[in-house]
Amino acid sequence: MPPSVVGTGALATSAGGGTTPALPTGLAVNDILIMHVASMPSGEVPSVADAAGGTWTFVGPFSGSQSNSGVRGTWIWSRYNGTQTAPTLGATSVAQYSRITAVRGCITTGDPYIQDGLAPTFAETVSAITSVTTAVDDCLILDCICGNGPDADGTGVYTGWTNATLTGAADVYNDSSSVGPGASMAMRAATKATAGATGTTSAIAHANFHVAYKKLALLPPIAITSGVLAATLDAVTLEAMTGLAGFGIAAITLDAIVALATAWTPVTGGNPWMIRLEVEELP
Repeated sequence: MPPSVVGTGALATSAGGGTTPALPTGLAVNDILIMHVASMPSGEVPSVADAAGGTWTFVGPFSGSQSNSGVRGTWIWSRYNGTQTAPTLGATSVAQYSRITAVRGCITTGDPYIQDGLAPTFAETVSAITSVTTAVDDCLILDCICGNGPDADGTGVYTGWTNATLTGAADVYNDSSSVGPGASMAMRAATKATAGATGTTSAIAHANFHVAYKKLALLPPIAITSGVLAATLDAVTLEAMTGLAGFGIAAITLDAIVALATAWTPVTGGNPWMIRLEVEELP
């Protein structure tokens, strides 16, 4: 079963200060929180000034950002611990817009995503969000985009999203704010039922402004079933059992999983989509 969106908090805005985006309601421990930030000027990287009891980590390289001369899009994630509250971002000198979305049903250790993004150099009226490749079935795909316009409060800023590889696509949010110079943010969720390339999400139409975008593939747990054991492998590298330290790859038999299921200690920090299971029938 793919992960699913639980909800999204209200848009937080500031003209020349920091923001404190609200957490979505109805959270459960291990929900994945995705903070999406649009900010100006694009040369200033938003920081988490107060984590409010949580642990927030930039999504991907470049401090989780994609930027051009007009706007910086930044993505930061946290695994909900049951007690954390709304974080506060440090100020960006022109404007800042942020909101948090919660996803349930992801792996519960390690980075829960595969990601890629871009910020085209020039303003544009049609955008395309790059593809990523998954190695497991049933990933939740989040296409995210933000721009330095329009300078108006509104909804439905981005239209025409097209990706034949994904199913069940629906907006999570898609709106704009007149605070400061104005900006817009959108997120669209869909499912990638089988492992492989998600394909480019294209033909995203909008008014002429600079944009930054990112695609996230949220990873479900990997189910392992046998006559003896029904278990779920999480985002672990199993290198303690294989000696393949640093590669994030495991080649072990299902019987070995059964025998060691209650004894092994997960080793975190690897790439969860690089886990490989080699099933061998023993006499």
